[in-house]
Amino acid sequence: MERGIGSVRRYVGTAHDGLCGVRVEIIAIHRGPTPDEREIPVDDGVIGRVEASDVVEFAPLVRENGTDRTSLVSSDANGWEFEPPLCQRRNAPT
Repeated sequence: MERGIGSVRRYVGTAHDGLCGVRVEIIAIHRGPTPDEREIPVDDGVIGRVEASDVVEFAPLVRENGTDRTSLVSSDANGWEFEPPLCQRRNAPT
């Protein structure tokens, strides 16, 4: 199984214009039918594979004193808005 939480990817989505092309760290995968019912599994073993309905929480990597650190500000996106993608886009042609 490919690692999701803690992995470093490039954000390629369009919802967060200022982050397009930026290296980010996946912080959490939110799973559930509605925001009120979402759970946040703590490891990839519990998640299994990322589904198109999951919400991916991520934070940009900030270069500071020669090393990368995760920003304190996080955003959310769909799993297909990363390179490499965490899942296939909903209704994607097969």
